[in-house]
Amino acid sequence: MLARILFLAAVLLPCALHAEETPAENPGFARRLTIYLAKGAPDACGPGCDRWIAIEGEIDGDASQRIRRFLAGVKDTQRPI
Repeated sequence: MLARILFLAAVLLPCALHAEETPAENPGFARRLTIYLAKGAPDACGPGCDRWIAIEGEIDGDASQRIRRFLAGVKDTQRPI
């Protein structure tokens, strides 16, 4: 009987540990890193600021390349991120 319990624990424990490491899905948020120009209400990002660069999602292997490409095309270099 003890051998069966130990076997069951050995089989189920790795699955339980993996499930805890998996991040929870957040509805409404990008899974892959996404960069875009955002616009809000007057003073949304500070006094006199209503536009900013938004970055959301998980960092992946080519995230830095996408950020560089995006920022190279942004004309207003004073926008907050």
